[in-house]
Amino acid sequence: MNLKDLKRKTLDKYTPYTYGEQPDPKQNWVKLNTNENPHPPPASVLTDIKSAVNEKLRLYPDPTCKELRKLLTNVFFPEYRNFISPQNFLVANGSDEILDVLFKSFVDPGDKVVVFNPSYGMYPVLAEIYGGEVVTIDLDENFKITDEAYSASGKIMIICSPNNPTGNSTPNNVIAKICDKFDGLVLVDEAYSTFNKISAVELLEKYKNLAVMQTFSKAYAFASQRIGYMIASKEIIKYMTGIKLPYNVTYLSQQSAIAVLNNILDYQPLIENIINERDRLSKILRGFEIKVYKSDSNFILIEFPDASNAMKIFWELKDKKILVRKYNKKGLYQFLRISVGTKEQNDKFLHEFAQLAKKYLKSRT
Repeated sequence: MNLKDLKRKTLDKYTPYTYGEQPDPKQNWVKLNTNENPHPPPASVLTDIKSAVNEKLRLYPDPTCKELRKLLTNVFFPEYRNFISPQNFLVANGSDEILDVLFKSFVDPGDKVVVFNPSYGMYPVLAEIYGGEVVTIDLDENFKITDEAYSASGKIMIICSPNNPTGNSTPNNVIAKICDKFDGLVLVDEAYSTFNKISAVELLEKYKNLAVMQTFSKAYAFASQRIGYMIASKEIIKYMTGIKLPYNVTYLSQQSAIAVLNNILDYQPLIENIINERDRLSKILRGFEIKVYKSDSNFILIEFPDASNAMKIFWELKDKKILVRKYNKKGLYQFLRISVGTKEQNDKFLHEFAQLAKKYLKSRT
């Protein structure tokens, strides 16, 4: 057998997604590179999950996440009950599975998939896997969507808002204008929307070519449980439900999300803490000779005068067991992204960053 002869020819030039480094948690790293919640889930949530560890573990999980979809409707979107019901939700094994099912459901080889640059790297990766033609629209110098988006055409357009890695949000009036003009499906990825409390969900009443994707990974501290969901028209959800794999969300993942929703008020102090720490970090970092971009998320993007400074500071922070995110992509070499940690983690990062700034950056006068 020759593996080369068996591989799909369309993937000859395929470039896999580069995921964030996951160091050994026993080695006491300050991990600010993958936008996880730095706080554990509230005690009330963990108690509920522990009580769910019972004889049901031997059974297959609910393939449609019926109880979870009902709670999502009632807890997160009660004001939209006139157009959002449990039948408007698809729950999956993280947002990445939502994306995978979306591409399986709608993208034929050669179909155009419109993405923005810079943005989340999985969008073009999945387009390549399914044989789609990636159409890339560059964001402007402030990382905002340009008028080019209004004339784009394709099967799917994906907008990340707040955008990863830039942290800024796309206003709903821009999303609405795109939905008016785009001839395919518009997906808004709102993995970080809890941190700016703005959502395109309200537009779903009018736009049937719109879908909104959210997750429990970031604000709700359950990245390990892989729980994502999409809200769209009943027709889209019914079709995609028939495409997804059966039993795709484990029993414990469903119970984890249910526990979050049943104790949702306990998350408010954690979310407010992250927002406050984000703003504190941003203010302090603006005192250095770097550009700090305004963030609506749980991370901050900073730009250095040149790429060499960014790389030197990245590697020396890593030597101190502090991980941030660097980018090996044209146009992003001079950037680093810092996830917001606990106050103690952020203070350690700031202390080490200040020492490195003296070494590599000019003083701001």
